[in-house]
Amino acid sequence: MSADDLRDLINQLVKIPALWDADDIAVYLKVAPRTVAEKYAKLRDFPPAIKIGGQSRWKPEEIMEWAEGKRIKRRKITQNLRTNLVE
Repeated sequence: MSADDLRDLINQLVKIPALWDADDIAVYLKVAPRTVAEKYAKLRDFPPAIKIGGQSRWKPEEIMEWAEGKRIKRRKITQNLRTNLVE
């Protein structure tokens, strides 16, 4: 069992919400960790980081909510473009 597997198992058993680092966010968003740190983390609407020992961590639920908000906004823009093209 790897260290990551063990950490995941402990988190499931204890039910302590984990904090994500840029690598975790990158996996979730399917982008490079560098993209998270250099692009997304600098956006005004990106959830604020929790600084621990000089390292940034984020609440997973805030990242998921932020990403979902991006999806909804894109869908609305696409719908508006389609509506305007039809009219």
